[in-house]
Amino acid sequence: MKKLPTLHILNGDASAPAFESTNLAGQVLIWREILSEGPVPVTLPAPAFWQARQSYITTTFGESAPKYKEKVLDVVEKLNETSSSFFEIVLWFDADLMCQVNLLYLLQHLSQNRAGIISVCTPAPGSQIALLKPDELAQLMEKGRLYKLMRCSRHRFYGSFMLLQT
Repeated sequence: MKKLPTLHILNGDASAPAFESTNLAGQVLIWREILSEGPVPVTLPAPAFWQARQSYITTTFGESAPKYKEKVLDVVEKLNETSSSFFEIVLWFDADLMCQVNLLYLLQHLSQNRAGIISVCTPAPGSQIALLKPDELAQLMEKGRLYKLMRCSRHRFYGSFMLLQT
């Protein structure tokens, strides 16, 4: 099966307008979970983990279960089904705690789903992806703070990844 070129995973809806105006090639998926808040029962199997998260979000923030399914569970399912279909997955997350916790989860999750090359784009501390101009986002992608995480069969760096700064 031929791999699709790029999947961009954005750190929330606020980043979408700025990102879409960059015309960077690839498909876009928006990550809307806030794993830095509430229970994160990592010892549970995936269905029970997401049920606990849904219960917390719907109770704490008043989000309806159907909306949580649409905004989070459907995205997780799509990621599970398609992540190995892409040559590269680019994770666009800010330097704040919430984004970094979500980033760590996605790195771990993608490592289990046989993703190809994983790149991380994080602007300088104090900057936010949602507030960057399109040309700044394109520069971040091209040369800025872009790291590639590649599967490494002989060495064990960061679990099953090797970190390469470009």
